[in-house]
Amino acid sequence: MGNLILYLTKVELDGTISSIVPATANVDQEIVDEVVRTVRSAPKWDAPKNFKVDGPFTSNFTLEFRLPGKITNITPYVVVEEMPMYPGGDIELLKFIAKNVKYPEAAKKAKTEAKVIGLFYVSTEGKAEGITVLKGADPLLDAEAVRVKSL
Repeated sequence: MGNLILYLTKVELDGTISSIVPATANVDQEIVDEVVRTVRSAPKWDAPKNFKVDGPFTSNFTLEFRLPGKITNITPYVVVEEMPMYPGGDIELLKFIAKNVKYPEAAKKAKTEAKVIGLFYVSTEGKAEGITVLKGADPLLDAEAVRVKSL
């Protein structure tokens, strides 16, 4: 299997793409530059049809890179026969998170409390990959959420 790279794109209300960033760590800059060039050359997106949408939105896509230069779109499984589960279930996952979160000192001093919503996928090997923040709260808390999920 090649390298899987999750990209996050920010789509403005006029259909232009204002940012394209890899959510996967340690991506070769040459690959990132080529993906950005290719996505930016695509036609503009249609404007949102929901009148309540009043700002840019995030979309994502995953690419798999295989030698020699074959790029294949990977469609993640949303429903599988047996969904992945953390060893011991949700209770053990919550215990793991509670044990490993290190609340940033600056966030403690500022009394910052918030919910960070993240996204990741579980690879066929059972690893959490493509970890990113969908709805952040504070850069320090966002970074800590990504760090813990990366363990």
